[in-house]
Amino acid sequence: MSTVYQHQLHAHGKPKRWRKRVVLIVLLLLLLIGAFIVGQQLKPKTKISAGVSSTTTIKGAPKGKVWHQDIFSITLPADWKFVRKQQDIHTIYHFTAPSTGKSGQRLLDVYVDSHPDNFAVNRMLPVVAAEGGKLYASTRDVSDNCTVYTIGATTARTTVQQLAKWQNIEFLCDMANTMRNVVGIGSVGGGINNINLTSLSTGKHRFFLTYTENNDKPDYGVFVSALNSLQVDQ
Repeated sequence: MSTVYQHQLHAHGKPKRWRKRVVLIVLLLLLLIGAFIVGQQLKPKTKISAGVSSTTTIKGAPKGKVWHQDIFSITLPADWKFVRKQQDIHTIYHFTAPSTGKSGQRLLDVYVDSHPDNFAVNRMLPVVAAEGGKLYASTRDVSDNCTVYTIGATTARTTVQQLAKWQNIEFLCDMANTMRNVVGIGSVGGGINNINLTSLSTGKHRFFLTYTENNDKPDYGVFVSALNSLQVDQ
């Protein structure tokens, strides 16, 4: 009888142990699932993706050559040449570019400590004398041919020159040569054909620059860049 009882006791004990094991396995699985879910929730939501590649081309400053002439320096395109220094009535530094197109060359004349007050031009480019013996000019300020807006332009074709005004700057307009394209510089209150620049070592100097555009495709940017590069030696 006791043998039968013990057998029944062992038979009833095994299911209880398996139930405990199943419960433990289920709990362990639940813990693993819970840990996985929590881990996913704590992950940063940043999504990294490859964007569309693009290339930006930045144009460098145009190559040029710096010319040092006595008390000033100026930068011009690399193919420009210094022609000569003229010293008679006026002191003028002559620069030129190679012939391009059908209409001829581009010319730049720099008057230093000279005052060509009777020199007439066809266009006016306002400039500002800045500190440190420098100039500032903008391409958008180049005037139209002065014969278009100067009073009396239609009736005074035989007049060699006539007083004109552009952006409150007085200058002499070449009324006779309407097809010529000479650009002069001026400043408000600076007087006709005269810009004052100051050197720390040699004091005040008078400058006047003209740009002759004999090309069928005018490029006033060359003149503006040259003006903005001009530096009186300090």
